[in-house]
Amino acid sequence: MRSWTGTRHLTAAWLMLAGLLGSLQAVYFRTSMNPDGIAYLDMGDAYLRGDWATALRSHWSPLYAWILGAVLRLVQPSPSVEFPLVHLVNLFIYCLALGAFTFLIHEVLASAHNEGARTPHLPLPEWATISLGYGVFLWCTLQYMPVSLVTPDLLASAVVYATCGVILRTRRQPSWRGSALLGGLLGLGYFAKAPMLPLAAVFLAASALVVKDQTRRIAHLTAAAITLAAVAVPFVLVLSVANGRPTLSDSAMLNYLWRIDGAPFVHWQGGPGSIGQPLHHSTLLLERPAIFTFDSPFLVTYSAWYAPEYWFAGARPAFTWSGQLRAIGDALIVYDRLAVDLRVPLAGLAILLAARPGFRLLAAESWIALLTPAIAAFVMYALVLVEERYVAPFLVLLTLGLLTMVRLPKKGWSAALAGPFCMVLVLSLLLQIRSTTSELADSALSQVVHGQLLAPDDQAQVANALRSAGIQPGDPVASGNRAFNAYWARLARVSIVAEVSGYDGTAILDADAEARSAVQQLLLAQDVRAVVAYSWPAQTGDVGWLPVAGTNYFFYLVPGRS
Repeated sequence: MRSWTGTRHLTAAWLMLAGLLGSLQAVYFRTSMNPDGIAYLDMGDAYLRGDWATALRSHWSPLYAWILGAVLRLVQPSPSVEFPLVHLVNLFIYCLALGAFTFLIHEVLASAHNEGARTPHLPLPEWATISLGYGVFLWCTLQYMPVSLVTPDLLASAVVYATCGVILRTRRQPSWRGSALLGGLLGLGYFAKAPMLPLAAVFLAASALVVKDQTRRIAHLTAAAITLAAVAVPFVLVLSVANGRPTLSDSAMLNYLWRIDGAPFVHWQGGPGSIGQPLHHSTLLLERPAIFTFDSPFLVTYSAWYAPEYWFAGARPAFTWSGQLRAIGDALIVYDRLAVDLRVPLAGLAILLAARPGFRLLAAESWIALLTPAIAAFVMYALVLVEERYVAPFLVLLTLGLLTMVRLPKKGWSAALAGPFCMVLVLSLLLQIRSTTSELADSALSQVVHGQLLAPDDQAQVANALRSAGIQPGDPVASGNRAFNAYWARLARVSIVAEVSGYDGTAILDADAEARSAVQQLLLAQDVRAVVAYSWPAQTGDVGWLPVAGTNYFFYLVPGRS
C-alpha cells in the first residue's frame, strides 16, 4: 500500500514555494516588456476588433495573443497598469504550468509504483522524485522562461507537461477519451507555439510505444490524430488563405534567414548572397545613424517587427554547410551552458543510473514518454536556433525521464546511501535557486513597503505625456531611437512609421551635433504627429523638444499636423 500523506504535504510545500517565487517575479518585473510581447499584444487587439488581415500572421502563434487580448479588452487598463496586468496574466499562466507539472509528477509516481511492482528493484523514493522534479522545474522556469518574459513559452510548457501527463495516464488507464484529450492538447500546443506541431508526431509515437496493450495502439493513434487534425487543420486553412499560400507557420523560415543566412531582423533591403530581394521594404533616409521610414497595411505599434513574413516576402532561405554547422555549434554552446547550470543534479543522476542493477531497456517503461520528445526537441531546435526558453520544458522532461530510469536494490549500501545522496542534490538545487532570487525578493519587498507598486515607469509616463499633448490612438509617430524598445508607443496606441535604427544610433546622436541636426530635420519632415526620443534632444537646445517629467525622454509635436 502506498501512503500519500507525506507526499501530499511535500508537494504542498513545493507548490507554496513555487507560487511565492513566481509572484515575486511578477511584482519585481511588473513593468518590463520585450519586442515580441508588443507583437502579441497588438495581435490580440487585432483579433478582438476583427481585423483579420492584421491578426492572421504566420510568424506569431495565436493562443497567447488571444488570452492577452481578451484580458485587456475586459479590463481596459490605463497606460501605467497595462504592463503590470500583462505580468499578472503571465503569473496565471505560470500557475497553469505549475498545475500541469504537478499532474505530470503524480503520473510519474504512479507509473514508477506500477513498474516497481513488477521488478526486484525499487525506484527512487517518492520524496526524492518530487523534490528533484520540482527543483528542476523551478530553476528552468524561473531562470529560462520567467514570468517577466512576455512570450508564449510558459504557455507552451504547460501544454508539454499536460501532454506527457496524459500519455502516462493513458498508459495506466487506456480510454478513447484519453487518446482524444492527447490529440486536443497537441493541437492546443500548435496554437501556443508553432514548433509544437512537428513535435506532435514525436509525442504521438512516444504515446504509442508506452501503450501496454499492443492491439490498442492503432486505435489510440487514430483517435489522437483525428482530434489533433480537428483542432489544428481549420486554423491552418484559415492562415493559409489569409497569407495567400499554404503555410503552417513561417517562424522556422524566418529564423533560418536571420540566424543562418545573416539577414537583418528588420529593414531588409535584399541579400546577403542569393536569398532574394524584398517585395516590400522600408526606405533608408540616412546611413549614419541609420534612419528608416516604413509603411505597411497593419495598424500596429511597430509594423517593421510585427509582420516579418510581410517584409521578407521574396526571400528564400539558402542552405550552406558553413551556416548550418555554425547554427549547430551555437546550439551546442547553449546546451553546454544548460548542463553547467544543472551540473550537480545531472551528475548525481548519472551516478545513480550507473549504479542501476541489471540495466536493460524495456519497451513499455514510462521514461520513453519523457525522454523521446525531449531529445527530439533538442535535435529540432539545434538545426536552426536554440534559446534557453525554447528548450526549458524539455530539459525538465529530460530530468524527469532520467529520474524514472533510476532503480535501486532493496538492500545494500547503495540503497542505504540513496536517500542522503538525493537530499544533497535537492539542497544544491535550493541553494542555486536562492542565489538568483534573494536579491529579487528583497527589492520586491522594498517596493511593496514603499508603495511603489503602481508608480508609472518611464514608458507609461511618455504615453501619458503624449495623450496629454493631444496625440490620439492610431496617430503616426517617429522614434528618435531604436524602435524595438519603444514600448511607450504601445501604451499610447500610436504607430511608429520612422525610426533611428541600429544599436549605435543613440550613442552617435549623443556625441555628434551635425548628426543630431540632420536626424531632427529628417524625422520632423516625415508624415508624423510627433517625434519621441531618448537622451540626445537635451543637447540640441531646441525649445520645441518637450521633456517628459521624471524621465530622459523628450517629444516634439510636429506643427501643422493633426
